[in-house]
This record gives sequence, C-alpha cells and structure tokens, in this order.
Amino acid sequence: MAETKKTAEQLYAQAQEAQKQLQQLQAQQPGAYESSYGAQIDALMAQLDSRPGFTYDVNGDPLYRQYAEQYQRQGKAAMEDTLGAAAGLTGGYGSSYATTAASQAYQQYLSGMQDVAPALYAAAYARYQDEGTALEKQLERLQGLESNAYGAWQAQVQANQAAQAQALDYWRYLNDAAYQAQQDEQAQANWQQEFNAKYPPVTAAVSGGGGSRKSSTTKDTVSDVLDRINQVTDKVQSAAKTTVTKRKTQQTSKLFRPVSK
Repeated sequence: MAETKKTAEQLYAQAQEAQKQLQQLQAQQPGAYESSYGAQIDALMAQLDSRPGFTYDVNGDPLYRQYAEQYQRQGKAAMEDTLGAAAGLTGGYGSSYATTAASQAYQQYLSGMQDVAPALYAAAYARYQDEGTALEKQLERLQGLESNAYGAWQAQVQANQAAQAQALDYWRYLNDAAYQAQQDEQAQANWQQEFNAKYPPVTAAVSGGGGSRKSSTTKDTVSDVLDRINQVTDKVQSAAKTTVTKRKTQQTSKLFRPVSK
C-alpha cells in the first residue's frame, strides 16, 4: 500500500519535533573531562621523583644496635667466664694468660657482630627496593583507573556526537522536505487558479417535478474538462471521417457514371 504523501504543514511539524530532539542531545553533551585521580597521580609521581638514592649507615640501624648490644653482653659474659675459669686453675690469682684468654673470647663475639653487618645492609636495601616497587604499583593502579575513566568519558562524548549528527541530518531532511512540499503546494495552487480563470464554472439547468428549477453552478474538475475535450475530439474525428467518406463516394460515382446511348 502506497504511503500517503505528507503535507508541508505535517513535515514542518515533524521538523520542529526533530529540532527539539537535537536540542535535547546538545544539552546532554558531556562537559570537559575532570580527573578523579589526577591529584593522587601527581603526588605519587612527585614522591618517586624526589625519592633519594639508597644509603645505609650501619651504626644508625636500630637492628644493628640490638645485635651490637646482644654480642657485647655475650662477649662480656664469655670474658668473665674465661677469667673465672683461669682463676680457678691458678688458685684465685690472676695471670696474664687469663687476661689474654678473656680478651680473646670478648673479641670473638665482637667480630661476630661485624659479620652480621652485610646481612643487615642487604635487608635494608631490599626494604628500599620494596618501598619503591610499592609506590610504582600504586601509581600504575591509579593510572589504570584514570585511563578507564577517561575512556568511558570519551565513549560518552563520541556517542553523543554521533547522535547529534544523526539528529541534525534528520532535521535538515525534514526541513528541506517541508520547504519542497510548500513550493509544490504553492505551484499547484497557482496552476489551479490559472486553470479556473481559463475554464470558468459551467451553468447547468436542473429539471424535475414537471417543471424547471433554478440552475445550479458547479466548477468543472480537471477530469470533467478532459472528458469534454475527448468528446469534442471524437466528434471532430467522426465528422472528418464522414466527410472523407462522402468525397470518396462522389469521386467513385463520377468515374463509373453510366454512358448515355
């Protein structure tokens, strides 16, 4: 079934509705992007940039001081034990041997304290590395969240822009169609006016009830005029045929006129 052609008024009404939809999309357009993680990212980056290089002072290491105190106590205890044992052997009198042996026992524990320093250095460096890695992971996580948020915003902007472009094209199409329909309607009205001027209304008598009544005046439609033209054309053609036939008959009768005796 063919679709009914819409009038200019209908098309203009649709164009106005399409324009409203376009304005709604324009009002819903996302604003400028605002980061929710920018401040945290900047702070972490500044912290990483300003982070000093690794340094280690064994004497300032609390863990090393604990070890030092422990080894000193153990060294003193060993020295006292050595002196006591030596005194028992000499009948309670001190000797240079006992003093030397006690000093050696004490120094042995102190040297053990020095042996632990490299392990403490390695532990301190591992902590430094772990702290830096933790900051970098935290920065990476925030940057990932920032990237996702920006991507979602960008997708909203693109979707809105695409919808606006489609709505704008539809509004222009309806506006152009309405304008063309208006032009066509005006041209039709002008043609009808000229036609009515050339072919004025026909007066026809109306009879009935045993007498005549007042005539009624009606405007011919285009189809009525065409019918009348066809009827006149048929009459003219019929008359022309009749005339040709008569002429042929006359000519034939002249040719075959009987010869008088």
